[in-house]
Amino acid sequence: MFLDLFKKSPYPIRLETVRAEKSVLYKTLCGDLELLNGYYGIFTEGLAGGLYQDLKQLIGSDMAGEFRLAFYDPLGPEKVYLERSYRLIKGRRSATSFLPIIKRPLPEPYEFDIFVYFSDPFLSLEKEKQAELLKGFAFKWFNFSGSLVRLTVGPEVFPPRLESSDSSRAPFVSGFGPPRLEELEELEEARLPDPESSPADDAGRPLREDRGPGDRPSSAAVNGGLKADTADRETGPGPEAASAISIEEAALLKQLTSDNHLFIAAYTDSRKLIDRFRGISGHLGLNPLQWTFSEGFREIADPHAPHYLINDDYWLQAKLSPLETLRVIRNEGPHQTLYLLEDFHYYLRRENLSGQEFGELISLIKSMPEVLKDRNSLVVILAPTLDLPPEVAPIFGVIRDEVSGRRLHFLERFGRDLTQQVENGRSKPIVGRDREIYACLKVLSQMEANNPILVGKAGVGKTAVVEGLARLIVKKEVPGLFRDKRIMALNLNALVSGTKYRGEFESRIEGLVEEVKSNVDRIIVFIDEIHTLLGMGSTEGSTGAENILKPSLARGEFPCIGATTSEEYRKYIEPDKALARRFQTVPISEPDRAQSQEILRGIKSVYENHYGLEITDQALAACVEMAARFLPQECFPGKAIRILDGVCASASLAGRDSVTEKNVAEEFKGP
Repeated sequence: MFLDLFKKSPYPIRLETVRAEKSVLYKTLCGDLELLNGYYGIFTEGLAGGLYQDLKQLIGSDMAGEFRLAFYDPLGPEKVYLERSYRLIKGRRSATSFLPIIKRPLPEPYEFDIFVYFSDPFLSLEKEKQAELLKGFAFKWFNFSGSLVRLTVGPEVFPPRLESSDSSRAPFVSGFGPPRLEELEELEEARLPDPESSPADDAGRPLREDRGPGDRPSSAAVNGGLKADTADRETGPGPEAASAISIEEAALLKQLTSDNHLFIAAYTDSRKLIDRFRGISGHLGLNPLQWTFSEGFREIADPHAPHYLINDDYWLQAKLSPLETLRVIRNEGPHQTLYLLEDFHYYLRRENLSGQEFGELISLIKSMPEVLKDRNSLVVILAPTLDLPPEVAPIFGVIRDEVSGRRLHFLERFGRDLTQQVENGRSKPIVGRDREIYACLKVLSQMEANNPILVGKAGVGKTAVVEGLARLIVKKEVPGLFRDKRIMALNLNALVSGTKYRGEFESRIEGLVEEVKSNVDRIIVFIDEIHTLLGMGSTEGSTGAENILKPSLARGEFPCIGATTSEEYRKYIEPDKALARRFQTVPISEPDRAQSQEILRGIKSVYENHYGLEITDQALAACVEMAARFLPQECFPGKAIRILDGVCASASLAGRDSVTEKNVAEEFKGP
């Protein structure tokens, strides 16, 4: 079976990274070197002792945080045949060996290298101090004229004191092996001093001295990890060489410092979010693996050379189904891994899987938190929205891409931006509602009960008041508290539409509330016909939307303007005392005839531009008169505006270039 894998994609073969504490890492590294030398003959007889002694010193004294063994083409060093990395971490970790793979001959010619990535504490020392610490080494591991260099095991890199005329590759002398572990554990005399500006753990990585649960960084460690500049020194190509993190990465790291091991992360640009996860993976001590449906798993710790992952037991380059992916993570996944599942959100919807597959998916997700906790691993589902099946939503941590613009997924999906409509010139001017707009601003400015509800008869202009507020916000004619706000009109029917299963509506409402809470400094929600919220989405054994909103409304975390009629307010909202306390009523009275005519005069330019004709003042007065005479059951100014719109439409169809009083009268003549 293993030979078949080489036929598919023979090179490069990159084995699973070993992550272990000092003694385990040293034992595994030396064991693999002995095994490789026994098969490939990579060392001369007299050099193994000095090599093992150097490795013991590098690991035990905190000088190096990572090693890499690699076979590659000497004519093209970028062509790697076989490689494996060894990384120092805190806590024990078992490691597999090269044994299953070295039985496959490598192409010739090939070179063998040991790459050494020095720790930040060592690189932060003065050059003289570094040279002093490296005086006793058998190999030349560092070039002081430049930065990090790679050690090629061979006579050309040995100091003159190691004289060896035999440059041929030969196996180990029988019975020769690495130093005893007791020697490594007793090695303390060469430990590096801790620079005050760069706290580090035993692997030389910063931000690791203060640990939270499960060997993940605590908030204190995250807060202490921000630095202004890291370009002062070269740290070499190691994937965890950079010690500083950006503000965006720090914000992401804070959201991961919890007891959750399953997360869903919202993004506006998945590439940027993956780069941030890659950047913080070193601070978490986790190896990042990305999964996509088309390509399967690949290791992305090195952004310049991502590669498909192969370990000793499983070929992860193969395309895996979503269910098989979760099974692999749960049953065969390595320890201390950060799984980034990029296309997985498509399969969290019932309609994209059969009933049996969806049930199995939910069961697998529910079984994963304990497994991930035992392996100190994280699974992050990358998705454009935070929609989750209600069966598993409570076990997921939520990561919001706040720095990337905080896109409004739910509000954009189930609402419309009134301020954007004003900016695009798709709203009418507002006339004579300054008092009501001021009343709304006053209520919104309060610390408690800061949600206005506009109460008035149908057609008096409740929605127009909110559009007038949006217009003032766009024109910056409001107090500074509101100048950067946006008003989003929520469509309740769209919010309910498509929720076929129990819990789906509640999940949407909860996601909407969380989205508004995270954008409370820039969002005002407008809910027209707000009385329809009462009981909306409630079924036997579930709660309605109003009960989900009440706590956030009470704490001022859901800035909201409601609108309803007087009758419906008295019938539905007033009896619910808890909901009524969250709002302050702003009465919207019906304007008289003179005020209605002024409103028509203020908005007539909109109709003139739309229909391409001229509207006389006499025609406006006639619209008000006809509305009062023929539509007594309706309210101003709505009924007068409706008549004006109808008259303009008739005039446009008739090919007229103006609307007069006569045209208005003709609208009400019989056939």
